[in-house]
Amino acid sequence: MTTIIGEEEKKRRERIRSINNRRKNGQIERKVYIEEQQIKTTDRLIQVETLLNKGYKQKQIVEELGLYKGRGSQLVKQIKEV
Repeated sequence: MTTIIGEEEKKRRERIRSINNRRKNGQIERKVYIEEQQIKTTDRLIQVETLLNKGYKQKQIVEELGLYKGRGSQLVKQIKEV
């Protein structure tokens, strides 16, 4: 005898199975990933602000920290807005 489940329950079970497989393969939750990225951004902002206070130009900061020009510009802009 087989049990018939609805489409909604089937999708729910597949979603849970998929999430468990991703966790088993090493993928982290979105919430944790976002928190990690926010910490990295905060650290970068501190580094950029320190270099700005030392008199570095934006181009020098980008070269020093190994950032792309656009990302360096974004960080400098964030610091100046605060």
